[in-house]
Amino acid sequence: MRETFKLEGISYTLPLCESTFERSKLINTNILDETRFLYNQHFNDKEKKILYEIEDELNKELSEYDLSLLWSYDAAIGKIGAYSMPANPTLNPFPGGIARKIYRPLQYARAAMDIMDINMRPRNIIRDIGLHFEGLTRYILKKETRLKSRGTGLLL
Repeated sequence: MRETFKLEGISYTLPLCESTFERSKLINTNILDETRFLYNQHFNDKEKKILYEIEDELNKELSEYDLSLLWSYDAAIGKIGAYSMPANPTLNPFPGGIARKIYRPLQYARAAMDIMDINMRPRNIIRDIGLHFEGLTRYILKKETRLKSRGTGLLL
């Protein structure tokens, strides 16, 4: 059995319980306990099904996979995300400043997924997403932290 739903005006069909059960067994045995906890606490069943479908898409060859569900899910989260970045890294919406440090790595990750084969560059994609989180964390700390960097060892 399969479930059909709409996200951002696009209809998607996802597997129901039997594949969800099989995948949950796999997920619960092949990840760190902390990751499993976050996965189970953060995502509802509908989001988990979307993630399963995205995973199935990503396991296909470059010429066959379609990332429209991934980008729709990213857009549904809200704010600026990889979905809003141009896949071509020569088109730079943030040519300088803090926005470039935060969002340029996200654009590189999108390029590696859309233009290149995601299955050939997963390490680079994870690194670029980590650089995005690092830039965002530094920005938030600079903006929100009242601590002085002198004597604390913090690199703000």
